[in-house]
Amino acid sequence: MTPTTRFFLALVLVALAPGCVTRRFLITTEPPGALVYMNGQPIGATPVEQPFVYYGRYKFTIVKDGYQTLDVEPDFCPPYYEWPGFDFIAENVNPYQFRDLQAFHYVLQPLPLVRPEDVRRDADKLRRRGEEISPRPTLPAPVPVLPVPPGGAVPPVVPAPTPLTPTPGPVGVIRPSSVSPYPGAPSSGAAPSSGAALARPPI
Repeated sequence: MTPTTRFFLALVLVALAPGCVTRRFLITTEPPGALVYMNGQPIGATPVEQPFVYYGRYKFTIVKDGYQTLDVEPDFCPPYYEWPGFDFIAENVNPYQFRDLQAFHYVLQPLPLVRPEDVRRDADKLRRRGEEISPRPTLPAPVPVLPVPPGGAVPPVVPAPTPLTPTPGPVGVIRPSSVSPYPGAPSSGAAPSSGAALARPPI
């Protein structure tokens, strides 16, 4: 086997060697046991360790009962063997395995104690501010409730009578009759004389 063949064979073996870079991050908190969300997805309770692919900035939310919620955005900085140019050698030519571990530690702050007086004072401030923005509406007058007689029976409501309006009828003209209703009496059309005696009807 010639030296040239051996050289190329060594390059092939180096290229096929299982050399690579593993990337992982570790998040710890004080106290431990806090739930960690990565970009809105839960990944576990602290201490939590997960792999990652790309370097850069990630968003984490750390939640624990009795402590303030913590939002952090740590920056995953690449090591020197992941710089442009070196990353090709470290991941393809180097026969050894690199392990990059990004560790972050956070101290959680307990929730402050809230007194009832403070809650009432803040509520009064919000109420006054709301009244300044929009005044309180005026409520309508309450409708009177009629008392119910003993026994539970409600008397029926009798409507008020409607006044009758007389309808005017036809107007007639009464003319004097030319025939006297009594025999011997002068007609109504002629004036009686002063010496004439009126005849009485027989009884």
